[in-house]
Order: sequence, then structure tokens, then C-alpha cells
Amino acid sequence: MMKVRIHGKCSVSRRAVLWLAREYGSISMTAGTCAFEWRRNPGGVSIRAHGIIVRTMRECGLFSVQADGSLRLTELGASMAARLLVPPPILARSERHEESGLFWLSDEQMRTIAPVLPSAGGQPRKEDRAVISGLVHVLRSGIAWEHAPARYGKPSRLMDRFRRWSIAGVLDDIFANLTEERSGVLRLVVDGAALIRHRSGKLAAMRGCFPTLAPVEEMPCAA
Repeated sequence: MMKVRIHGKCSVSRRAVLWLAREYGSISMTAGTCAFEWRRNPGGVSIRAHGIIVRTMRECGLFSVQADGSLRLTELGASMAARLLVPPPILARSERHEESGLFWLSDEQMRTIAPVLPSAGGQPRKEDRAVISGLVHVLRSGIAWEHAPARYGKPSRLMDRFRRWSIAGVLDDIFANLTEERSGVLRLVVDGAALIRHRSGKLAAMRGCFPTLAPVEEMPCAA
């Protein structure tokens, strides 16, 4: 196996490629003039990067080339990708998408809700900011989980976190403490009305999962 040393910006891009391959399985890479650019597609992820990055990722032993030319992680690549605890920042800067107005928790908002976040065995939980931001975006926009922008991670992960944290009462605590300033007024990022406009939010509220945000006794009668 050919060993390749990757330094500087190439190293940052390598970690980004490893993360995308781990999250979405199949990736396709083409050489371009941009430093790094990616987008999600039905089969996985498409990446455009400088030729040296494309060539290096094909030759470093971290990926196997499939019959259609796409790349998948080898055992070595999967082992290295498993060490990545948080998505490389370059992913947020380089994603190509058509969506506008994506919600993203600020550092101050993360500090505000930190006391109500569940313990992760003494270790930082992966992707809390991305996942909670994704939950807010899905609930406020009313879109289906499978249409959540790739920046927030896998839709299945968002759905699972919503289900588990709703049942545990964690999301009720988070949303009751999560605020933002709009038109000079401090408001809840997700209020009861926004919650029940989304099908999943309404079902969870009807099951008593949001006693603070949307008490069952105040829920409109189901049709």
C-alpha cells in the first residue's frame, strides 16, 4: 500500500472527505479549481477539490474504488474516520446547497442550554450543535425529516434524537430555555405553536412529551 503524507490544507480536506464518507457511504470526487466543495446527492456525496487532493485520496489506501468510479472507505479508512468526533469546520463553509435561511445555534445559545443537555459519560457528545440546530430548522420550516439539509447530518440521526429526547423530556427543557431576539423582542426559538405545526412535534406534544412548551390540556382537539 502506498503511504502518502498529507499536510496543511490537504490534511483539513482529507478529514472532511473521511467524515463525508463515514456519514454518507459513497463519495465521488472530481478535480476542479475550487479548494473544496461538496453536495449531497441521492447516491451519497459529490466532492470537487484541487487535483492533488483528489489524487491523494485515491492513492492513500483509505478508499477503495468501486465499479462506477465512486469511493468507499477501506478498513483502514473506516478506522481513521471513526476517530473524528466532530465535523470539520470546512464542511459548513464548503457545502453547496440551494436552501437559504438555515438555522444555526450561536455559542451563547449553546452555553445557555448546556446545563439541560444530558450527560454523555463525561465526554463531549458529538454534533450537539448541528443536531439541535437541525431539529429547530425542521420544526420551524415544517419540512419532512428526509428533506433536512445535509449540513445538519443524517435525517435518521435527527429523527432518532427528536424521538429519544422528546420522550426523555430533554427537548422540552432545551426549547423552554432557547431564545433569540426578533424585531427587538426576546422570543423562544421554538414555541408551542411552531412545535405543533410540525406533524412529529404535534404527535409528541399530544403524548405529553412537552409539558412546558405545549401542555396536553392546551392542545387543540385532534381532528
